[in-house]
Amino acid sequence: MICQDLFIDSLSQLNKSMIMTMDFVSPKDKILDNEEIVENLRILMINAMYDVDKCLKGLEETRKEWRFLKNQIESRIYSAKVYMLNSLDILDNKNVIHEIFYPRVGSIMAAECYMLSFDVYLSSSSRYYCHLTTYPELCYDSISSIVNATILKSKPGPIFSASIKVSINELNNTTIFITKALYTSKTNDSLVGLRLYKCRTWANDSLSRLNESLSILGVDSDIDSLTYEEMDNMKALMMAAMRDAIKCLLALDEIDAMVVESEEKIMGVEEVKLGMEKARKCMVNSIELLDGSETVLSDFYNPFIENDDYNDHSYYDFDYREELSAVLNKAVGDDDDVAVVEKKTVNEVSSEVTIMICSSSMSNKGRRAKKDGRGRTAFNPKTKVHYDGEGGTSKRLSNKILICYRFPDSIEGSRKRMNLL
Repeated sequence: MICQDLFIDSLSQLNKSMIMTMDFVSPKDKILDNEEIVENLRILMINAMYDVDKCLKGLEETRKEWRFLKNQIESRIYSAKVYMLNSLDILDNKNVIHEIFYPRVGSIMAAECYMLSFDVYLSSSSRYYCHLTTYPELCYDSISSIVNATILKSKPGPIFSASIKVSINELNNTTIFITKALYTSKTNDSLVGLRLYKCRTWANDSLSRLNESLSILGVDSDIDSLTYEEMDNMKALMMAAMRDAIKCLLALDEIDAMVVESEEKIMGVEEVKLGMEKARKCMVNSIELLDGSETVLSDFYNPFIENDDYNDHSYYDFDYREELSAVLNKAVGDDDDVAVVEKKTVNEVSSEVTIMICSSSMSNKGRRAKKDGRGRTAFNPKTKVHYDGEGGTSKRLSNKILICYRFPDSIEGSRKRMNLL
């Protein structure tokens, strides 16, 4: 295939990078102090990524009968690309890393104040799940300006829609910078101008993919109603958008390598570079939030209870007995529900079944299958708690409350017939 030679070349670039870093094994050898080495490493990483991008472009033109193999290869390539991007980010932030290992006296004196402020930042950032991203500070600063933290107490969807909107906003600003650079530099027919035009085309393509991804999420940002296929489509669109941004950045790097006639032209291109790089980082954060969606949704809908205090129902003003009775009766003889027990009323089983009230829950498979109408159950082996699923969702009551219950060992045969996912 077309990718084989490109993979070999990309691996060669990465191996050269590794050999270069192995020469600096001694603690006294401060590789980050050597600007030439760092720049060479950066060039090698960019070349490796360029080969990967060429492979991805070639895969888009493969025959339909190879589609299954193509999807498998693409997923692995995207993973490798993320690692390459992380390596580039490390090189770009070498000064920060150098400061951590070789701090100045002034920075040591200020460390305590910094850590205190960082603790405050972490507690605020966790509301938006920015700790799941590569660039948590950028995530927090951008998303917190769009989403009010109080809204997130009821639903997590705005986190994901806001992360995409942030990327869209950054790209819109960048396209303005590109237009200004083309106008001020007056190089529309030059090699620099051609690359800026290409960059604007890629930026517009990236915007189109981001908007399409946002439309899948919907106006209500109801991410927990999406199917696996819809989530995969969103991620694919986001990855394609990021790929377009990287193409633009590579074109801008080529401009830097050219002989530039005026300082004004350099400033215009640098603004575009900074804007596109920020947009790319926002896209990385958005993709990582999508990858961590199960973690976010579990925090909202599936908090597994660790203690034994299950009998305080004073916080919830509704009659759970009728609902529980319906669930238990439905469970009899149904392999797809919580457990198989003898038909009993709630009063008869209340001495044997520990009844709990907890937040609404749904299993991963059940949540994804909601649109397909297939029932599933979720099971926590640690607490022996089973969550009933109906049509892909949990047994919901008012105010997103779910009846949870555990079957003790005294119920004969119940543990043998649990439907575990």
